[in-house]
Amino acid sequence: MSNAPKNKILLLVTEGQTSNLLFHSFAGLPFEIKVFIEKPISKKIILKNRIRKIGFLKTAGQVLFLLLVYPFISSRKKRLQEILSHYQLKNHPIPTAVCKTFQSINDPAVVQEIIAFSPDLICVNGTRIISKKTLKQLTCPIVNLHIGITPKYRGIHGGYWAFFNKEPHLFGVTLHYVDAGIDTGKIIAQTVVTYSKQDNFKTYPILQYTAGIQLLHQQLPAILSHSTTSPTPLTSESNLYYHPTLVNYLFGR
Repeated sequence: MSNAPKNKILLLVTEGQTSNLLFHSFAGLPFEIKVFIEKPISKKIILKNRIRKIGFLKTAGQVLFLLLVYPFISSRKKRLQEILSHYQLKNHPIPTAVCKTFQSINDPAVVQEIIAFSPDLICVNGTRIISKKTLKQLTCPIVNLHIGITPKYRGIHGGYWAFFNKEPHLFGVTLHYVDAGIDTGKIIAQTVVTYSKQDNFKTYPILQYTAGIQLLHQQLPAILSHSTTSPTPLTSESNLYYHPTLVNYLFGR
């Protein structure tokens, strides 16, 4: 029986289903896992930042979509369970014993705790942008599972926007290293994901993320040994996407 020390993996995440799936994907594997959960940014701050970036009218359209359309889109619970069963993943809460909650990944005290844990790998999911100052202090690989094919589908809802733009061949997921940009880091691997007519706006991200978890585990040996390659991206165009507006969704379905 080997007495070799376990690799330490730190998950920097926000609360939610995809973070649960990511954590439980490591169950039974020879890793020491710790989870730092970042508290959500206030909606007021998000709205102010969004208006500054894309203007009041588009932001208002996104709010209308979230209020008037999103709650009424079918959750497709049976389809979601099929997806989780296919990848043998469980959406159980992360045990509190391995969790620590914090306000911001860029808090100096949080950074010092990460350094003290000395992880061999950091996996990010849903947190705010990690600052250049923080990145300089973290010397291990930091990776993100992005729900979309970068660089063309950066931001959120990459699968939906691929369909919106009539590019179903770019419905997929990207595993990449994290830099100070928004989904602009060096690509480790990408994969196009097979979908079905049973999928919709709410199942797209879960379908993509579960495929991404499989991609992460395939690449773990190379990431931990610092021997990943840099494949040619499936797209060269670069765009940043947000939530669809009410008009986008109703007329682009």
